[in-house]
Amino acid sequence: MIARKLREQDMLAPVLRLFPRSQYDRFPEVPLGRKKIDLVCVPRRAKSGTICVELKLKDWRKALWQAAMNFQLGDESYIAVWHEHAHGVQKELALLDMYGVGLIVVEPRRARLIKRSQDRVVRIAREHKRDFYRLLITRV
Repeated sequence: MIARKLREQDMLAPVLRLFPRSQYDRFPEVPLGRKKIDLVCVPRRAKSGTICVELKLKDWRKALWQAAMNFQLGDESYIAVWHEHAHGVQKELALLDMYGVGLIVVEPRRARLIKRSQDRVVRIAREHKRDFYRLLITRV
Protein backbone atom coordinates (compact mmCIF):
# COMPACT_ATOMS: atom_id res chain seq x y z
CA MET A 1 0.00 0.00 0.00
CA ILE A 2 1.39 3.39 -0.99
CA ALA A 3 0.95 6.15 1.58
CA ARG A 4 -0.54 9.34 0.22
CA LYS A 5 1.34 12.56 0.90
CA LEU A 6 -0.25 14.67 3.62
CA ARG A 7 -1.70 18.02 2.51
CA GLU A 8 -2.89 21.05 4.46
CA GLN A 9 -6.38 20.26 3.24
CA ASP A 10 -6.21 16.96 5.17
CA MET A 11 -5.86 18.95 8.41
CA LEU A 12 -9.17 20.73 7.93
CA ALA A 13 -11.56 18.04 9.23
CA PRO A 14 -9.96 17.70 12.69
CA VAL A 15 -9.79 21.51 13.05
CA LEU A 16 -13.45 21.88 12.07
CA ARG A 17 -14.38 19.67 15.05
CA LEU A 18 -13.12 22.45 17.35
CA PHE A 19 -15.69 24.81 15.81
CA PRO A 20 -18.97 22.85 15.61
CA ARG A 21 -21.47 23.68 12.89
CA SER A 22 -24.15 24.18 15.56
CA GLN A 23 -22.17 27.16 16.92
CA TYR A 24 -20.31 28.53 13.88
CA ASP A 25 -20.77 29.23 10.21
CA ARG A 26 -17.51 27.90 8.73
CA PHE A 27 -15.90 29.21 5.54
CA PRO A 28 -12.75 27.70 3.98
CA GLU A 29 -10.44 29.70 1.70
CA VAL A 30 -11.67 33.23 2.45
CA PRO A 31 -9.90 35.91 0.36
CA LEU A 32 -8.02 38.65 2.21
CA GLY A 33 -6.02 40.83 -0.15
CA ARG A 34 -3.61 38.66 -2.15
CA LYS A 35 -3.89 35.70 0.20
CA LYS A 36 -6.61 33.37 1.40
CA ILE A 37 -7.41 32.55 5.01
CA ASP A 38 -7.60 28.76 5.29
CA LEU A 39 -10.63 28.81 7.61
CA VAL A 40 -12.93 31.52 8.97
CA CYS A 41 -15.50 30.63 11.64
CA VAL A 42 -18.26 33.14 12.34
CA PRO A 43 -20.24 32.53 15.54
CA ARG A 44 -23.97 32.08 15.14
CA ARG A 45 -24.49 34.01 18.38
CA ALA A 46 -22.78 37.32 19.04
CA LYS A 47 -21.18 36.18 22.32
CA SER A 48 -17.83 35.54 20.66
CA GLY A 49 -15.94 36.98 17.71
CA THR A 50 -14.86 35.74 14.31
CA ILE A 51 -12.05 33.16 14.31
CA CYS A 52 -9.40 32.79 11.58
CA VAL A 53 -7.18 29.70 11.23
CA GLU A 54 -4.06 29.18 9.10
CA LEU A 55 -3.22 25.54 8.41
CA LYS A 56 0.44 24.61 7.95
CA LEU A 57 2.15 21.24 7.86
CA LYS A 58 5.61 22.56 8.78
CA ASP A 59 6.22 26.26 8.11
CA TRP A 60 4.81 27.75 11.31
CA ARG A 61 6.77 31.00 10.85
CA LYS A 62 4.92 31.72 7.60
CA ALA A 63 1.67 30.76 9.32
CA LEU A 64 2.44 33.21 12.14
CA TRP A 65 2.86 36.07 9.66
CA GLN A 66 -0.39 35.11 7.93
CA ALA A 67 -2.24 34.75 11.23
CA ALA A 68 -1.09 38.19 12.37
CA MET A 69 -2.52 39.64 9.13
CA ASN A 70 -5.79 37.82 9.75
CA PHE A 71 -6.60 40.15 12.64
CA GLN A 72 -7.77 42.53 9.90
CA LEU A 73 -10.80 40.27 9.55
CA GLY A 74 -11.03 38.21 12.73
CA ASP A 75 -11.17 38.76 16.47
CA GLU A 76 -9.12 35.62 17.14
CA SER A 77 -6.40 34.16 14.95
CA TYR A 78 -4.75 30.74 15.16
CA ILE A 79 -2.10 28.70 13.45
CA ALA A 80 -2.83 24.99 13.15
CA VAL A 81 0.32 22.86 12.81
CA TRP A 82 0.65 19.14 12.14
CA HIS A 83 1.59 17.36 15.38
CA GLU A 84 4.88 15.94 14.03
CA HIS A 85 6.16 19.49 13.44
CA ALA A 86 4.57 21.26 16.41
CA HIS A 87 7.58 20.99 18.74
CA GLY A 88 9.32 23.95 17.09
CA VAL A 89 6.43 26.34 17.54
CA GLN A 90 5.69 25.09 21.05
CA LYS A 91 9.16 26.32 22.06
CA GLU A 92 8.17 29.80 20.84
CA LEU A 93 4.87 30.40 22.63
CA ALA A 94 6.17 33.78 23.85
CA LEU A 95 6.52 34.87 20.22
CA LEU A 96 2.93 33.81 19.50
CA ASP A 97 1.94 35.72 22.61
CA MET A 98 3.64 38.83 21.25
CA TYR A 99 1.36 38.71 18.20
CA GLY A 100 -1.72 37.48 20.06
CA VAL A 101 -1.89 34.39 17.86
CA GLY A 102 -3.14 31.08 19.23
CA LEU A 103 -1.91 27.55 18.53
CA ILE A 104 -3.76 24.41 17.46
CA VAL A 105 -1.92 21.08 17.12
CA VAL A 106 -3.51 18.75 14.56
CA GLU A 107 -3.40 14.97 14.66
CA PRO A 108 -4.97 12.56 12.16
CA ARG A 109 -8.35 12.40 13.90
CA ARG A 110 -8.38 15.34 16.30
CA ALA A 111 -7.07 18.81 16.93
CA ARG A 112 -6.07 20.25 20.30
CA LEU A 113 -6.18 23.89 21.29
CA ILE A 114 -2.80 24.52 22.94
CA LYS A 115 -2.85 28.31 23.28
CA ARG A 116 -5.77 30.70 22.98
CA SER A 117 -5.60 33.74 20.74
CA GLN A 118 -5.68 37.23 22.23
CA ASP A 119 -6.25 40.13 19.88
CA ARG A 120 -3.38 42.46 20.71
CA VAL A 121 -2.83 45.76 19.06
CA VAL A 122 0.88 46.38 19.46
CA ARG A 123 1.77 50.03 19.39
CA ILE A 124 5.38 50.84 20.07
CA ALA A 125 6.61 54.31 20.89
CA ARG A 126 9.14 55.60 18.38
CA GLU A 127 11.96 55.68 20.93
CA HIS A 128 11.43 51.95 21.71
CA LYS A 129 11.12 50.59 18.16
CA ARG A 130 14.81 49.75 17.83
CA ASP A 131 14.66 47.59 20.99
CA PHE A 132 11.46 45.93 19.78
CA TYR A 133 12.98 44.98 16.42
CA ARG A 134 16.13 43.64 18.08
CA LEU A 135 14.00 41.42 20.30
CA LEU A 136 11.96 40.24 17.33
CA ILE A 137 15.03 39.40 15.23
CA THR A 138 16.65 37.38 18.04
CA ARG A 139 13.48 35.29 18.46
CA VAL A 140 13.02 34.39 14.78
